[in-house]
Amino acid sequence: MRAVRRLLLAALWPTAFLVAVQLLGAAPAWAHGPAYNAAAAMQTRHVVVDPMMQSAVPAARADALEATIGGKPVFVAVLPASSGQFELVEIESIHGDPGVYILLEDGRLQADVVGQRGVTARQASDAVLSAMDTHPGDSVGALTDAVDREIAALGRYGLPQGPSRPLSVGRNGADGWPVSLTVLLVGLLLLVAGGAAIAVRVAGAGASAAVPDTETAAAKH
Repeated sequence: MRAVRRLLLAALWPTAFLVAVQLLGAAPAWAHGPAYNAAAAMQTRHVVVDPMMQSAVPAARADALEATIGGKPVFVAVLPASSGQFELVEIESIHGDPGVYILLEDGRLQADVVGQRGVTARQASDAVLSAMDTHPGDSVGALTDAVDREIAALGRYGLPQGPSRPLSVGRNGADGWPVSLTVLLVGLLLLVAGGAAIAVRVAGAGASAAVPDTETAAAKH
């Protein structure tokens, strides 16, 4: 039986390891930082407000910005103050779609253009700087103005001026559960079932060998 247990462990631990890796990759939102969560949420929305910032940018204002954007390649993240300096770059790299990315963080606006050669961050930044100058001390008003300015500049950036693509339901499917993890779990269940069948068969064979043949025993006597 020890040999059977060793065989089962040898067969199961690689799959268990892969499942653990997939579970870590599918960690809940609270396990990641605000920039990562914003980029993930941009699979279904163009305007993402961190829960800590919903008092500054209420849902109604975010929905109004969403309607203004109307599916155009403009993506907005409103994040809490952070000690990091690369949140906008992180959002761009994780989300990956070409477009204008606007970040409102700690009352400061940043913007960048992704996916168009020859279009510099300075061009996108000029729009948000003008919006901030127009709305001093009003970061939400400046954000709304910046969105309007960036939408108007899409043609100059060489980006689509209409909806760029239908919003997806997320990289992992409608329920957020990774397909690869499902495959691994099914494989693990099959291995467990197969191992159990082998163990039962070996145990049965061992039990049969342990019972002496009655005819052989009678002949000896």
